[in-house]
Amino acid sequence: MQFERRSTIIHSSLLEVKSAGGAEFMPVVANVTIAFVMMIAPHFLWWPVVSWCIHKLLQYLFKVDERMFAVLFRYLNEGDYYDPWPRPGMRNKRPYGMGRDLPLC
Repeated sequence: MQFERRSTIIHSSLLEVKSAGGAEFMPVVANVTIAFVMMIAPHFLWWPVVSWCIHKLLQYLFKVDERMFAVLFRYLNEGDYYDPWPRPGMRNKRPYGMGRDLPLC
């Protein structure tokens, strides 16, 4: 019995980073939202110029590395693995002067 290999077409849009206006989607949404909120205030009608400059910066960063914000946000959300407090079931003792053999309160 001979099997034929199936092939499926994968569109490139499924593999690319979601973008809007030439920059990554979520920072653009945040930039536009902040621009609208700032323009509601009476004396901040100059804010679209600032927002346009920020958008140009986002476009440049997206052109340099399109996954920059995904990596940055993943890095910011990861937790620290160092636990500074001694625990009752610790297998490895800490070095002298770094909390070794202290009472566990």
